[in-house]
Amino acid sequence: MTMIQDAFVVDLLKLPSHLQLTLRALKAEGLASADQIARKTQRARAVESAYLNQFVVMGLAKKFRDGRHCYFIVTGEEKDGTIQSKEGK
Repeated sequence: MTMIQDAFVVDLLKLPSHLQLTLRALKAEGLASADQIARKTQRARAVESAYLNQFVVMGLAKKFRDGRHCYFIVTGEEKDGTIQSKEGK
């Protein structure tokens, strides 16, 4: 494991289980919207949006806007200063 992966695991274990699910989903998705995470966790979009914004405040995730849409990514997952998802967005 790298230092970033170690830090991610430690941060993940400190979170309540309901937040762990969201953070694991975000890590798996890469760059994702609250709607995408909600579909993955089978919870309401508004709930996931609140959790994702908590991660931004905590420094565990970064938030990016593209017009009206907001996307989130786990801090440290950006590649060479560019944001990429699994689909190459």
